Parts: sequence; C-alpha cells; structure tokens
Amino acid sequence: MPDCIDCSVQAHHAAASQLEPLLEPLLDLGLRQPLGALVVLMFALYALLVLAGRIADRVDPLRPEWRPAPIRVPARDRVWRFPNGPRGRI
Repeated sequence: MPDCIDCSVQAHHAAASQLEPLLEPLLDLGLRQPLGALVVLMFALYALLVLAGRIADRVDPLRPEWRPAPIRVPARDRVWRFPNGPRGRI
C-alpha cells in the first residue's frame, strides 16, 4: 500500500511540473491561487472557442433548415350554433 501512495504522489508532482509553465504567466499577473488561475484559463479558452465559432459561422454560414412549404387550405364557413349569430336570441 505505501508503494501505491508513493507512486500517486510522484505522478501528482510530475503532472504539476508539466502544468507549471502554463500557469506562470497567470501567476505573474498577480493570480497567486492555482485554482483561480485555472478558472481564468478556462474562461479565456471558452472565450476563444466562442469567438472562433462565431468567425466560422460568418465565413461559412449554416444552411437554413429545410421545411416544406405550408399547404394553403381555404377557410371554412362559420357555423353558428344559433340561427341569428352569436348575439341572437336563444
């Protein structure tokens, strides 16, 4: 069991050393908390992806959805329940 713990600690340190170059610019900006830096990084990535999607839609817009033309049906004649219309005598 202690071997597994040592392996997981070593893996964690290896992953942290890989992420450190990505977080250094954010730490230089004054973000000292790694979780906050990751949140800012995710928002920036999301904003870039949204912007890229909007640019792609302007360059190559989506095709409009195909729908069949509505069928023209003539209106029915009104049939009132009472012979003199809706305000007639009962």
